Amino acid sequence: MQGLEKQGGEKQRTKKLHKHLFRLNPPQEFVEEILRHCGFEQGLSDRRYMSKGGLQQGVRTQEQWLPFLEPYYLPCKAERFFGPRVGPLTTNRLVTILRHILRPYAYDFVAEEVAEHGTKQTLYQIRSVVSQLPSGPPEMEVVFS
Repeated sequence: MQGLEKQGGEKQRTKKLHKHLFRLNPPQEFVEEILRHCGFEQGLSDRRYMSKGGLQQGVRTQEQWLPFLEPYYLPCKAERFFGPRVGPLTTNRLVTILRHILRPYAYDFVAEEVAEHGTKQTLYQIRSVVSQLPSGPPEMEVVFS
């Protein structure tokens, strides 16, 4: 029984570690520069929706920012996203990388499917995670007698 408890504890630790992607978080100025390369001219404060086609700009300009992002990742994660076996940057991988670099600054890269004129399209938007959190628990008074 003791081995099972220990194994369960290891699983919990692994879940927590899985969220750590960076040796050091990329500086906010660098994140904003990457966002501008991807078409979000206002950086973190840009609230426009962007399609995958719009994100192609980030794929085309990757030589200007992608090599500088890799050193911030943990070595095992860097190999997974930037290694030689990964291949060229695609819009799907770009979306994943954008989600990674926004997370430390309490932002998320949210996808929404929109149907327009009989065709479905995925649109992406930068959103603050803080504004999505509930404002707090309802006020409650505890009285001890």
